[in-house]
Amino acid sequence: MTANPVKMKLKEGKPVMGAVMSTPSLGNMQVLSRSGLDWVWIDMEHGPIDLESAHALILATQGTPAVPVVRIPWKEEWMAKRVMDAGAMGVVFPFIKTREEAEAAVAAVKYPPEGVRGFSPALAAHRQGMPLADYPRWANENILCLLLIEHQEAVKNIDAILSVPGIDAAIIGHMDLSGSYGLLGQITHPQVAGAMRQILEAGQRHQVPVGIAATTAEAIQKRLAEGYRWISIGSDIALLLSAVQQLLSAAGR
Repeated sequence: MTANPVKMKLKEGKPVMGAVMSTPSLGNMQVLSRSGLDWVWIDMEHGPIDLESAHALILATQGTPAVPVVRIPWKEEWMAKRVMDAGAMGVVFPFIKTREEAEAAVAAVKYPPEGVRGFSPALAAHRQGMPLADYPRWANENILCLLLIEHQEAVKNIDAILSVPGIDAAIIGHMDLSGSYGLLGQITHPQVAGAMRQILEAGQRHQVPVGIAATTAEAIQKRLAEGYRWISIGSDIALLLSAVQQLLSAAGR
């Protein structure tokens, strides 16, 4: 039974870095989880990953420093429950737009009386090496509640959202955020950049770490200097492609 190291770092104000598993490849997960990353994000929203594959990917992190978190397909309590029962140590809730949705997300990851999570965590308790009776308290203290902020409605409600107790990080989904303004992919557009700044400043006001993607060394340093504390360096596919292209470029290809 160990504390969640990502949760501890975030509470201490330290940055955490990770990558997204967008495929069900156990080999890719074994490499990423042993690479020094703080967390690996299993993507059930956009990747071809079902619950059985997610469970296998979670198991592949066993004995590594990487904390497995899962982005569920939608912000549904039952979806969160299933991935936590499979051993996820964090749940990413997509498209959070209101305070009520944030409150529901926090409740979904907590057992009563703090929340509404149903009880049947045999696999999760076994993964943590603890009796069933000890698991609820551990889970309430250690499982991460992570909110994706990726719509202009969420920006309008950002102070109400981030004032909800129990949020471990608010992560900017910059592509969908830009799309919600009719500016898909225009991340540096003043309207999108301004919205991202509003989210970051609200996180600082409410002492909620804010996350973002940064896929180059320069971008990572820039985002850390700006105050972001949850950094995604890319997906398994993107990292593999980048490595191959860099080597081919060096060879004049």
